[in-house]
Order: sequence, then C-alpha cells, then structure tokens
Amino acid sequence: MLSIALFVAAFAYSHWTVAFTLISEGPGFQVGRIGSVIVTIHTQAATVELIKTLDVALEQHRASFPRFSVLALVSGGAIKTPESGLKDLVIAQEKRFSSAIIGAGVAIEAKGLSAVLTRTFLAAYTLLSSHAFPVKSFGTTELAVAWLQSLPNQEQYFAKDSQCAALAKQALTTRLAA
Repeated sequence: MLSIALFVAAFAYSHWTVAFTLISEGPGFQVGRIGSVIVTIHTQAATVELIKTLDVALEQHRASFPRFSVLALVSGGAIKTPESGLKDLVIAQEKRFSSAIIGAGVAIEAKGLSAVLTRTFLAAYTLLSSHAFPVKSFGTTELAVAWLQSLPNQEQYFAKDSQCAALAKQALTTRLAA
C-alpha cells in the first residue's frame, strides 16, 4: 500500500508543471497558470480590462486551488502610468482574494532607469501599504519564483519545482515575440 502511495506522489510531482496554460488574454496582457501559480504577463501598462479579466481568472483558479501564489511578469513596455480608476479596482480585488493568496511576486524584466524606478516605487509602495499577504518586486523572474517558493504554506509541488521560472520566462518571451 505504501509503495502505491509513493508511486502516486512521485507521478504527481513529476507531472505537476507541464507548461504555462493560458487562461485569458487581451491587449498587452496574458493571464495563465503554471500548476497552482497564477501568472500574469504585462507588455503594456495595466488597464481596467486586465483587472476585470484577472478577477474572473482568480475566481476560477480559486475553485481548483484554495491557496495559491501570483507571479506578475512585467516587460519594459508595461512601465507606464496605469489607467485612472485602477487603484480602487486593485484594492477591491486584493481584499476579495486575500484569504486565498499566499504571496505575490512581481518581476520587472526590463533594463534601464525606468525599470529601476519602477522597482524602487513598488518596493516603497509595498512597505507603505498594508497587504494581507506578502508582496515583493524583483529584477528577474528567477528571483521572484525562488522567493515565492520560500514562502510558508506553498503547494508542495510548486515549492520543489525547478521548472517554474523557466516556463514563466518562456511564456513572457513568447508574448514579447508575438
């Protein structure tokens, strides 16, 4: 009986991360998942449409994964002033899903002064804002994924997965090439 349980556990772990699964997309963004992790890809500034799309995706995702992490990948083209009215939608969304989200990692995959300023702004915003879950920004996808994996209460397969960062980076690269 124990050997069957070990086989099932090994099979589940070896097949946990198969790919980036696209859930929805719109102008300048994609929302998908890698296992239990919601991945958002931003190639343009955030919009109300993105937040509303993400809302639906988070609700559907929560039905399968009561606790999950969020990984936001931001390219250089997304470093712009967001639409007005976005802040209230984001705050409402965070409140609605705060009990489900383990942590949110933001990877600013861009170079130059605007990327540095964006990471600095996000770091300051995170320190000055209250969040029901940890939020942190990084310069690379790999660092963001490693930080998310280190958080307590992570889904066990994600916490041990060595492919997640590469799959997320590949999804971002594919979106930028499109």
